[in-house]
Amino acid sequence: MVRTVYDPLKSEDEMTIKWPHVEVDPHCDREDVNGVKEFYSDSHVQARDFDGAVPFYVDCVTQLLVSMEPGSLFEFGCNAGRNLHLLSQKLPHARLYGVDVNRDAIDFGREYFNLPIEYGDELFLEKLAEDSFEVTFTVSVLDHIPFIEEVARKLIQITSRYLVLYEICYHRFGKITQMATADGEIVDGYPFSYFHDYDGLFRKLGTWCVLDVALPAFPGNLGEFYRLKVFSKHSADIGKQLLKRIAFSPLHPSSR
Repeated sequence: MVRTVYDPLKSEDEMTIKWPHVEVDPHCDREDVNGVKEFYSDSHVQARDFDGAVPFYVDCVTQLLVSMEPGSLFEFGCNAGRNLHLLSQKLPHARLYGVDVNRDAIDFGREYFNLPIEYGDELFLEKLAEDSFEVTFTVSVLDHIPFIEEVARKLIQITSRYLVLYEICYHRFGKITQMATADGEIVDGYPFSYFHDYDGLFRKLGTWCVLDVALPAFPGNLGEFYRLKVFSKHSADIGKQLLKRIAFSPLHPSSR
């Protein structure tokens, strides 16, 4: 169900865009910094494996990453590494690496996927050298961190070419307090979910946004707010090269 969301900064005539219902509190609590780590360090919300059914959005994100032909790839918030496992099949010669706060997920991924992934949070990024990886990426990770300024700075620092983000985006920033289900029911927001000003933040960090497309993950809740963004560390010309190389292959029927 789609509803018009009132924006006090716009006139009624300007309110022509309809959004899935969402309520946002612009004030984030500093106590959430530790709360979100505790919640996701013991969470089983995300399945450890795709079990043969790769979601459409994952197919798109991984195809984009493969089109970049990276020699090295890092996922911040990799859980058990199911995204990295898919990429390892399409980029057999690339150096893959990941980190996550969920120790059980990391142990599973090491044993089940045989992946070089580590347990850790944003402080782990301090251990990585500048330009450690050609491409770094996140899949719905930064939207669960209340304050991302330092994380964003470090992600850019360890990246030599592209930073790819698949995160929920909106024109208001802050903590999500309410949202609508696919049936139109208004419910509380997911624990520790936030909208951030990615474009403004990464622009201040000296990067260029070279790709920005809407890519909903699923109907209702926050699924319709996801966007796929690519930031270049060098210049807009790098973005032109990227766009020339993107070529999505036909999707497998099971992923539609």
